Amino acid sequence: MTGKYGKIILGAATAFCLSSAAMAAEEKAQTLGDLIPGTFSGSLTLTSDYAFRGVSQTRADMALQGGLTWKHDSGFYVGTWGSTINFSSADDSFLEQDFFTGYTGTVDAFTYDFSATFLFYPKESDYNYWEFAAKGAYDFGPVVAKAGLVYGPDYFGVLDNGVYVSTGLAVPIPVQFVKLTADANVGYTKTDKNIFSNSDYVDWNVGLNVALNDHLSVDLRYVDTNETSLGSIADARFVGGATFAF
Repeated sequence: MTGKYGKIILGAATAFCLSSAAMAAEEKAQTLGDLIPGTFSGSLTLTSDYAFRGVSQTRADMALQGGLTWKHDSGFYVGTWGSTINFSSADDSFLEQDFFTGYTGTVDAFTYDFSATFLFYPKESDYNYWEFAAKGAYDFGPVVAKAGLVYGPDYFGVLDNGVYVSTGLAVPIPVQFVKLTADANVGYTKTDKNIFSNSDYVDWNVGLNVALNDHLSVDLRYVDTNETSLGSIADARFVGGATFAF
């Protein structure tokens, strides 16, 4: 347990050291915003584990992540996001690079988002695949309810059709000086071919996000799945990270 918590603390501390680089990226984004209509936003994250739908993509080790998004006033957006990965010592996986586009908008308290994402894995192109997503959230005031549906016609490049259904709740907690949000989420993955020992599994997580200011936030989360054939990369664990947004 000490090693896990030490990794979480180390990840959060190292993320503070990235702030100067992120600030430089923020200045660059502001320059682009002066030349192109719409707005640019981005983030840099250091996390103790890259948990993708409950399963570690880094063998329960740390990951460095970052992204950049351009959004038009109409709601159309396009961007890219990447993360270091390490599936196993038997392959050359080292990076997941996502390229996405979509449209988002609001109707009263309801927010919707439709998107298409291409997940690209350099040196492991067999895993490349498309995902198409529809997501929505409704702000009831004291709680935000959210749900999503993701479809991949060639899930992870090798599993044929795949579907991911998710739902969750987020609750803002009123405190002074910081913005505190607690949330709980559950998801179900189903594919034509067996993912691991089965063709489906359930994942869930419960977390606390602390926004220290407009740019820096820290997230601590409990993650678990009902998949028992993968060992530690799908077992119950705590995941912590820090994000600098610009």
